[in-house]
Amino acid sequence: MKKIFAFLVVALFAFGCGDSKSDEDVVDPGKSDVADVVDTPDEGAPSDDTATSDDLGEPQDNAPADDQTPAPDDGTDTNEPEHDPGQEPEGCKATVFSGPSCVETAACEMACPGDEDFLAQCKEATSAEALDQFNALRECMDQNECVAFFDGDAPDNCAFTNCKDQVDACMPEGTKTCRDIWMCRKACDPADVGCPAKCVSLGTIDDRLVWDEYQDCVLQADCALTDTLANGWPTEQCENDIQSNFCTNQAEDCFPPL
Repeated sequence: MKKIFAFLVVALFAFGCGDSKSDEDVVDPGKSDVADVVDTPDEGAPSDDTATSDDLGEPQDNAPADDQTPAPDDGTDTNEPEHDPGQEPEGCKATVFSGPSCVETAACEMACPGDEDFLAQCKEATSAEALDQFNALRECMDQNECVAFFDGDAPDNCAFTNCKDQVDACMPEGTKTCRDIWMCRKACDPADVGCPAKCVSLGTIDDRLVWDEYQDCVLQADCALTDTLANGWPTEQCENDIQSNFCTNQAEDCFPPL
């Protein structure tokens, strides 16, 4: 009985193993499932992604070329223009209106106050005596912190008050009338900033005072701020209106009957 039972067990085991092999898919060792998903390129020909000799001359998108590599920051701004020694900062370029007298030198300096190079050009035409007078005036003005010799058309209060002796020496009394000063002022070159001072120097002491009263009154009128000649003096129409309506007395003093 035991032999029969052992035989049956062996037979059943052999039968079960035979069925399991028939149910399983047989894998072909010559063909992998992975081959169906990944496209393996043919080793005999380069793929599209492979750089050829013609491509080596151009930088690839994923790697900067040597000349595209940023240079290390050394603290200098490479965008700044190179310094051109032929384009140095220029000083005052006003026209030099000077002459041999002290007042002409002082009037010339008014175009570029504080510019020593420009002042040197103003002094080139100055006589030795006038240069001493000017230097004395300039020294006094510096000591009293006076900025200018003239303030526009009027004498500067600082210079004419604190440096009266030096001003008188630099601007000696002239021989002309208030009318002469007026004619000179109207004819001033627009580029000659110191021209008004030179015109005043032409007059006698009394006529300078009369002129000062007249021009001070005229320049306070509204039209004198807008209706002007190129040199800053009011137009004829504006001045006539001022003489008739605002500065009648001053006009009569400056322009007495001939």
